[in-house]
Amino acid sequence: MRIGIYFNFAFGGAFHLLENHVKQLSKRHKIFLYSIEPDESIPDIFGLQYNHELIPSLKAYIRKDRRFKDPRSSNRWYKWIMMWGGGMYRFKKYIKRKDLDLIEETASVIGDAFQKDACDVVIGYIDKFTQVPLPLMKTSIPTVFFCVEPNRSLYDGGNLSDLLDGSTDRFTKRLLKLDRELANLVTQFACNSYYTRDSIYHVYGKFAWVIPSGVDITAFCPDPKIQKENLVLSVGVLMQHKAPDFLLQSVVHIGERYRPRVAFVYPRGSEIMRGQLQEYADAHHIRIEFYPMVKTESLKELYNRARVCAYPPIMEPGGLVPLEAQACSTPIVAVNEGGNREEVIDGVSGFLTNRDPQEFGSVIERLLRDNPLATKMGNAGVDWVRSERTWEKIVPQLEKRLHTIVKQ
Repeated sequence: MRIGIYFNFAFGGAFHLLENHVKQLSKRHKIFLYSIEPDESIPDIFGLQYNHELIPSLKAYIRKDRRFKDPRSSNRWYKWIMMWGGGMYRFKKYIKRKDLDLIEETASVIGDAFQKDACDVVIGYIDKFTQVPLPLMKTSIPTVFFCVEPNRSLYDGGNLSDLLDGSTDRFTKRLLKLDRELANLVTQFACNSYYTRDSIYHVYGKFAWVIPSGVDITAFCPDPKIQKENLVLSVGVLMQHKAPDFLLQSVVHIGERYRPRVAFVYPRGSEIMRGQLQEYADAHHIRIEFYPMVKTESLKELYNRARVCAYPPIMEPGGLVPLEAQACSTPIVAVNEGGNREEVIDGVSGFLTNRDPQEFGSVIERLLRDNPLATKMGNAGVDWVRSERTWEKIVPQLEKRLHTIVKQ
């Protein structure tokens, strides 16, 4: 098959999902990779990134095609508003609307490119700006939206009711309109957990393929040379929905004799939140460490050093962290929500708890106190991941599904 792929997101779990899909699919198929705004700091995707098949960045389009106007450079009032500052809130909304104009126009160019490349099918991944991959709306080729979760800013916590009541800004209304239009136009949804499949049906009324997340067991594996430490590891962006504060609130309930160090590994996040976590930790005598933007080898080392990996994000749709930790023989303690229920075998490779700091902390302490139990669970996690969740086993499921819509 000739497979077109569109992505536009920051470095993190979603990127690794794409990376491994491309790695496996490119063994048997021709890949045409496109992005609106590629991040030069992201490692090459197996020689496919930034070659002649990759659409240039927005800046390149602005330079060579006058149709594409960047409001930051074309609006003559920008520098004055920046200087005065009083109108920044309104101006940010203006910028967001203009950026959306630009992204829609660029999406049309990418849609045309998929046609010229004679792609048999196009896969779109979430977009860091719009959430939905707009180029999927601009082509007649069969399309698959790999949706790790519906847009939380639109649908979480009753937000849709507020939107329908009209109590929101024009940008959000337009984003909602595009979100609904794409849902109606896309050939097929796909996702990485049954929890997300239910969410997609609830939000869009569409059934999605479930292609679970996998793990690269050559990159994440036990290292017998590394000794376990009294360390609890947390991996994920430093943002509220990842609940790093909940983890520290839980550690408070661990007795001082067993109270661990807590290491936060994060690809990006809020410096304000980092400061708040440090302040809370200092006030409650918890030793914490921060590791921004670690490389895979260093992350593997941290997984192997940690006695427990804690995973408390709010309604996480299905992350890579539980799989990576288990692949490194580290038991998981996670909140019994979302996709966690599909990636942690409760009582076997880790524990699932209620969102209660005392309960979460007591389970972590149990693993810290009982080394044989932690070792047994760690070994069970390795066996399960290698049996069920390697990318070599997972991606052929996606490949088989793609064939079905190409043949229609």
